[in-house]
Amino acid sequence: MNIKTVIVTGASGSIGKEIVRNLAINGYRVILACRNLEKGNRVIEELKSTCSQELLLPSTLNLASVHSILKFIESLQKRNESPDILINNAGIMCKYYTQTEDKIETTLATNYLGPYLLTRLLLPLMNPAQKQIINTISCTCRIGNISRNFFEITPQNYGRFKVYANSKLALLLFSQEILSRYAIQNVHVAVADPGVVNTPMITMQAWFDPLADILFRPFIKTPQQGAQAILSAVNDTSHSQNLFIHYSKRRKEISKSLGNCFDTKWLWEATEQLCYSQFGIRFPGL
Repeated sequence: MNIKTVIVTGASGSIGKEIVRNLAINGYRVILACRNLEKGNRVIEELKSTCSQELLLPSTLNLASVHSILKFIESLQKRNESPDILINNAGIMCKYYTQTEDKIETTLATNYLGPYLLTRLLLPLMNPAQKQIINTISCTCRIGNISRNFFEITPQNYGRFKVYANSKLALLLFSQEILSRYAIQNVHVAVADPGVVNTPMITMQAWFDPLADILFRPFIKTPQQGAQAILSAVNDTSHSQNLFIHYSKRRKEISKSLGNCFDTKWLWEATEQLCYSQFGIRFPGL
């Protein structure tokens, strides 16, 4: 039996755990890519009563660290892994401006630069017959804006909602550009919007949080419901050459005018140049 291997980033988080659970129950082999390996092992311990532990492989991956991403890729190469599916699920929204060890703003590094680097390094290792990339975006893409100073984030111009929205929009545009460049090479791409989900991310670290817990949280999606958008993308076998956004019960084609609103080619190449100039990384071809 051909068992597909799926990499899930942020696998120990609320939505990530539900993605892993559903995939393993349905016979997928899942690599749990977690920033905290101990949390990943706890997820496996929690799931062992509902799915086979043989299908669950914990692995350390911090998307905010270039070194961690390179070590993760190296570990896959040493094990001769050839994954079928990559789910870029991990995401954060930092209240205050912070930088990673690589001197990149943390939200941008985790939500966009890390997935960009991971995806491009992973693509040549993936199953040559079919490679499936699924990126988790957000409804905040609608208020995002990509300009030529996209990477120039400072404490003075930082706003958590602005940077989060921009990072998720960048991930959407990256998805569109992958599909444009690699669709004829059996690379299938989709994006998924889980909606507003009851996770720690929606805690605003503000005085009204206790009130929101009472009045707001009971009416938003559970992590199980949020995971359905990602699982819908996994199960979509149509593999259109157009980019679709998946919701829990439907999918919608991304507007063809989106690429005209933002320069997706510039964003791709600017990110590639950043990876080379700051980290000395050149990307292999497929």
